[in-house]
Amino acid sequence: MANDTNRLGSIEGIKQLIGASDGVQRPNLFQVELPPIDGYKTSDLNLLCKAVLMPGRQLGTIEKQLGTYKYDVINAMTLSEVTMVFHVPATHTVKNYFTTWQSVAWNRGEVGYYKDYARDIRISTLKTGATIPAFNKQIPFLKKVNPIIRNRLPDIGPFKLSQGEIDMDLGTKDEKTYSCRLIDCIPTTLSDIQLGDEQENAIAEITISFKVKDWEGESYDAKSVFSKLLSGAINIF
Repeated sequence: MANDTNRLGSIEGIKQLIGASDGVQRPNLFQVELPPIDGYKTSDLNLLCKAVLMPGRQLGTIEKQLGTYKYDVINAMTLSEVTMVFHVPATHTVKNYFTTWQSVAWNRGEVGYYKDYARDIRISTLKTGATIPAFNKQIPFLKKVNPIIRNRLPDIGPFKLSQGEIDMDLGTKDEKTYSCRLIDCIPTTLSDIQLGDEQENAIAEITISFKVKDWEGESYDAKSVFSKLLSGAINIF
């Protein structure tokens, strides 16, 4: 009985903890902010980023002896290599961006200055924004249109022509829950891009590997604006 009680208590505790933390973090909700380079819109590159590895940190130790006692002390810090996977558009924007970045570090045998090619990158985890319905109204004349024709009409913003209605929601943007600033990143490796006759329906991908000097993290209040309104954290009256 004691084990069952403890297990039930743990489950309820987990539920309360997750609820108080505004849910759990989903790994597919993330954002990558790359350093600006002339001629490239880095916000578009974020949309093309398929996956990213948020780095950890390992502290190295050496053994010290004091009298008859032995103990470990920190003597080094190492970071895992950061990798990003991107979809490759037909313009090869991603590869061109990182090739341009690499050319600042190494260009036809000439090596650049560290301060010019070591750039910061920010990786953030996100929470989806909240939405509430604000306005919904049928479009009378569209209801008279043949359903076969109406279903082919496009949806333009809040105008759901295929459904014959105007549907507007109020919402907030995706919010950051945690942000990791990678300090002095260097794109050391651009992977090969696999091509072949048998990949007719595949999307080309490229993997970029970075060496990172260090990183620092920052947490955010994960509760959305609407959640704060409901809880009374924000008073608008």
